[in-house]
Amino acid sequence: MILGAIFVPKIIGLMRQKIVECSQRDTSTNCVPHYLYLLDQPKISEKQIITFFAKNNSALEREYLEKIIKFYHIEAKRESINTVVAIAQMALETGFLRFTGAVKKSQNNFAGIGCIRTNYQGHSFATIEEGIRAHIQHLKAYASPAQLCTSCMDPRRKFIENSQFFGKLRTVYDLSEVWAMDKNYGEKLAQLIQDLLNTAIL
Repeated sequence: MILGAIFVPKIIGLMRQKIVECSQRDTSTNCVPHYLYLLDQPKISEKQIITFFAKNNSALEREYLEKIIKFYHIEAKRESINTVVAIAQMALETGFLRFTGAVKKSQNNFAGIGCIRTNYQGHSFATIEEGIRAHIQHLKAYASPAQLCTSCMDPRRKFIENSQFFGKLRTVYDLSEVWAMDKNYGEKLAQLIQDLLNTAIL
């Protein structure tokens, strides 16, 4: 009994350490946390997202951000896409809505859709809602072969449908060298997602 009392806590500690290491570094599907799956639905509050963006872009207009968050929740839920993944990807692609790259704010392109070459602006969308719908639909094309729940706004969906990746990607790590040529794209997204989920509401 004494030996058991000594070794059981140690074994539990080692198990916990393995789980932490696995969730942070291992990209195999056996170890990826559920919140990094493209079709998962982790819980996230609007206040948490607002705080996350405020910390990373203090000049951001709150009303603009609230409108964006609202549409992301609606469109992601409709298509069964992970809202947290989509919002973190939007943050990565737009520089936390600064739009300092090739894509401009007026384009309502929150995911760099169509930016297939350096300094190429990509596609433009008439409204914020249409741009976000296109982003969610683009993610869904990679994550699921299921039909869209609304009319297609993604101008590049047909290219994905005719590729080896249609409906085949499972986690953010699978987006590396697919959504973007960056081999570390998935790791960058995973870190942003973890930061977002760990954000304390002000």
